[in-house]
Amino acid sequence: MSGGSDRTRLYVRFAESDPAAAAQRAAQIEAHKVHLRNGEAMAEGFKILVSGPMSAVADGPSAALIIAQARSIEDVIAFSDADPFVIHGVYNRIHILSWTPTLSTISGLEPG
Repeated sequence: MSGGSDRTRLYVRFAESDPAAAAQRAAQIEAHKVHLRNGEAMAEGFKILVSGPMSAVADGPSAALIIAQARSIEDVIAFSDADPFVIHGVYNRIHILSWTPTLSTISGLEPG
């Protein structure tokens, strides 16, 4: 994977859930959690810093956010493509973006 330099950058994956994929979400939740925690399968230099579901209503997640450190956006895309939630259509839209925090009080996420 890792087609970039030895220097890592921050990336954000914002994934919007497909409301019609509730059965797939339930069937794949454990495999999804294993994927998020499987450091051995991740590209060198790839590390999830923050991950979790997001919802606007009380009846369940409507999106999910990952902030990761990686050497290239291709590594983040490969990680995302291998996620069981992606493979089985739990998400209907995924955005992967390079991110430079300009204000942060989180240790390790100092402004650039």
